[in-house]
Amino acid sequence: MQHHESGNDWVSLADRFALVFDLDGTLVDSAENLRHAANRLFEPRGIPALSRADVIRHVADGQPLLIQRAVAEWGGSIELGESMNAEFRALLADDPVAHMTLMPGTETFLAWASAVSLPMAICTNKIETLAIDTLCHLAIDHHFRVIIGAVPGRPLKPHPDPLDLAIRKMAVGHRQPVMVGDALADCRVADAAGVPSILIEGGYTVDHVSSLGATETVARIDLLGDALTRLSKHTDRMLLES
Repeated sequence: MQHHESGNDWVSLADRFALVFDLDGTLVDSAENLRHAANRLFEPRGIPALSRADVIRHVADGQPLLIQRAVAEWGGSIELGESMNAEFRALLADDPVAHMTLMPGTETFLAWASAVSLPMAICTNKIETLAIDTLCHLAIDHHFRVIIGAVPGRPLKPHPDPLDLAIRKMAVGHRQPVMVGDALADCRVADAAGVPSILIEGGYTVDHVSSLGATETVARIDLLGDALTRLSKHTDRMLLES
């Protein structure tokens, strides 16, 4: 298996780290779902249809900002974008998991992580009930101890509160929490919470992940063990030098 061939000791990594994942663009490809719902909303109002690339540009900081940004780019007001959000959520709720798939390598990684009981949680700006529905539909909800999403009154990433809550609820013990995502908000929330970050290429960001300031980056989620191994070695060196 690849985790042996690459030299990663998954048992040791599971004892050392606890992972908190972003959802959209990291574990789940929901861009088509968002695009279909947004365009159903925009068509009767004469707002130009969004492409997949448009969705990725606008959703990098979370689903709640997608409509506001798209409407603003078209020339509409902030108030108009905000007023359309409730209808957008309703359209998503009609079929919250249509067109959704797992990001490449997710099934492989989750099988490895499950085999060694690696502690994992979700911290997403997606509406929490929709995040839960998504994970259940894709049959991966059982991998995660905690699912933290957007609820009224809770700040969104990059504010540290949702990540702090996820870490607290998953009871990491002696393990080092690590934020795993695909965009700048995931780096920033990790920095704000004082934990390392790993960004995965191919998600919902215009800028390449190598330019966003993450502690580590990987090309795919099934290479995450390599990043954790590097992070573990770096931590060991820092301890020896201190």
